[in-house]
Amino acid sequence: MKQIFTIAAVLFFFTTAHSQTTFFTANFSGGIGSWTLNDNSGINAGNWKYSSNPLVSAYFGNLAFKSASYANGYALFMSDATTDDGKAEDADLISPAINCSSYSYIHMEFDEWFVQRNASSGTIYVSTDNVNWSQAYTIDVTEGTATHKQIDLTPFAANQATVYLKFNFQGDHDFFWAVDDIKLTSVPMLDVAVDTITMNPYALAGNNFVSGTISNAGGVTINSLDMSYSIDGGNATSQSFNNLNIPPFGTFNFSFQQPASLSNFVKYAISVNAIGPNNGNDGVASNNTLTANVNALSALPTKNIVLEEFTTASCQYCPMGATTVDKIDDTYSRIIPVSLHAGFGTDAMTTADHSTIYSTLGGGSGAPALMIDRFYWPDLKDVTMNLISSSDFSYTLWEEKTQKRLGVRSPLGIKAVSTFNTSTRALTVTPTVEFYTQLSNLTYRLNCYIVEDSVSGSGSGYNQVNYYANHSPGSFNPWYGKGSPISGYKHRHVGRYLFGGPWGTAGIIPASVASGDTFSNQYSYTVPAGWNANRIKLVVFVQEYKSGTTGRSIINALELGLNSEDSTIAVGVVSNVPQIQKYNFGSIDLYPNPANNLITLDYTLNQDANISFDIYNIMGEKIRTGEIQKLTAGEYQTQINTTTYNSGVYFVAVKQENNLVQTLKFVLTK
Repeated sequence: MKQIFTIAAVLFFFTTAHSQTTFFTANFSGGIGSWTLNDNSGINAGNWKYSSNPLVSAYFGNLAFKSASYANGYALFMSDATTDDGKAEDADLISPAINCSSYSYIHMEFDEWFVQRNASSGTIYVSTDNVNWSQAYTIDVTEGTATHKQIDLTPFAANQATVYLKFNFQGDHDFFWAVDDIKLTSVPMLDVAVDTITMNPYALAGNNFVSGTISNAGGVTINSLDMSYSIDGGNATSQSFNNLNIPPFGTFNFSFQQPASLSNFVKYAISVNAIGPNNGNDGVASNNTLTANVNALSALPTKNIVLEEFTTASCQYCPMGATTVDKIDDTYSRIIPVSLHAGFGTDAMTTADHSTIYSTLGGGSGAPALMIDRFYWPDLKDVTMNLISSSDFSYTLWEEKTQKRLGVRSPLGIKAVSTFNTSTRALTVTPTVEFYTQLSNLTYRLNCYIVEDSVSGSGSGYNQVNYYANHSPGSFNPWYGKGSPISGYKHRHVGRYLFGGPWGTAGIIPASVASGDTFSNQYSYTVPAGWNANRIKLVVFVQEYKSGTTGRSIINALELGLNSEDSTIAVGVVSNVPQIQKYNFGSIDLYPNPANNLITLDYTLNQDANISFDIYNIMGEKIRTGEIQKLTAGEYQTQINTTTYNSGVYFVAVKQENNLVQTLKFVLTK
């Protein structure tokens, strides 16, 4: 008779561009040109102007308006000034007449950066006579960086001989609106584009659902279309989508009902095709197909995120940078902070490696500034994000980008062992890297930081300059009224030494690897007597090494202490051959699958055993640690409540004496 136990219980995008006919552009290269500027306030409150400089001030740090051609100039209404003049602003930037008479379907694209303090707004109007205006777009919320916007102008401009665009800013001492790279394009009546394939570049081997986003790049609403996908150029799997209602510039998130079978631990090319919108002919064939490369993994390792913050004792805004990193570290798991003392002069904790990393990847951003896994952000056109001293939105940007990076998976796991002699202070670190898929053309290198926390000292090399002694810029600023400089300031997560130098140890990981390959190295160092061994952590990581700044990303990382061992190695290996015969299990079954609020495990023990069941999410994070049960031989049933889990893919790791017996995959649909 069975005994029953009841137990309580993010993505990379591949993108493609649209092919369209552009008939009007304005990039403000060299000036405003023939655009008209109107100050509607009647009190000389301010007007639009041409700017060719990054937006640099006490408010904006070194963040630049990074549109496609911002260096050549852009249109700007700067509401914020050194003092508040008490004059409410209302100003127009009006285009010359645009001839749209030959175009039945018209789209507008432009880059903008809008930042407000309280209640400013930016609105785009369209007119055919420069007198009567229709509102086409408005913005009244802060954007963390420049963004690309798209508007359907067909209702306002189609087949009109004269069309005017008006950008109207309203505010009062309320930051700015920057606009650049405006273009109007003629589009076909029907045009569907495959924009993204949202499968992760690293997927667990087995059945994986193909999903992504399509958009309507044409002039009329799309109600139906046909789609298909193929693997490595093989037979297509097709599906029709109906009752869609996708307006121009609208999007639809698709998911094929039949999953793709990725059974080997290699790279697959998955191509998605969309045709026949509204059972008609698609006007642009070049954007109908998108291909994504997906590597099937034999297991899912934990992926940790390294936050490297540029900071110095002389940097007046850096106390807030440290607070922001600590807030992120406290909020999210899998975060590893490291402080590099460079970017705004140097101090007593600066190393040559700090300076080298900053000069290569810092991008002139100064300090405080943050790198997240040394990843290059295409939308920011940079690796490093500066912290704006007086605006909460920049703190939010650091957190938002960290959240995105937390959705990334890694093709490799890391384990490491460290030994430290307290008498001689001799340190040895032995990291091992294990791969879970076949990869080629690698430029991976191994590194290891020695990080000391809460470092303090005396003098200008340690005492922290504090802008916030008399300024309170944000809702979570603890530095107001703390004086400047701050004596005895505790510098968090200080990178003291870097094994392998700034770009890692070459020659350990070859250019081509297969699933199951492992590579190790040993690092040795004598820890200086002045460093507090009780506050030291080791950060082992694998990074790319390519020329430029776009190929230096950290692939995975691991944090461990002195005289310790830790690992990101995955929960289990995917295999069609159960490994239970090596243990005391006779059988293991999981049902229902897919499940909703409860899963059941049926299993047989041939001999007495101590067993447990852990649950991991799709990212390899353990979300439940099962209690060890001491069971005698027999048949059993364990029920696990999954009510609190979101829809998605999960894994049950079956363990005996803390050794992995088998990993069972299940899907929750809520």
